[in-house]
Amino acid sequence: MTQPLLLGHRGARASRNIPENTLASFELCLQHGCDGFEFDVRRSADGAAVICHDAKYNGMEIAKTPSKSLARTSSCWWTRTA
Repeated sequence: MTQPLLLGHRGARASRNIPENTLASFELCLQHGCDGFEFDVRRSADGAAVICHDAKYNGMEIAKTPSKSLARTSSCWWTRTA
């Protein structure tokens, strides 16, 4: 029987020392034996790719908010792709 893949949700999300959705969190989940990791990507109003679990951040709907209004935090990261 094929073994299921073990994926880290938002990286090593349960870590108290490393913020989720960060490179360090992704690396930690792999070090702990995960086969990979997954995260959610949303698009801001100005076309930036935003790594954030929820559609809203601090009450702002990401799809309707320019990326410059979204602060880089431990739970939300963005980068300009277009």
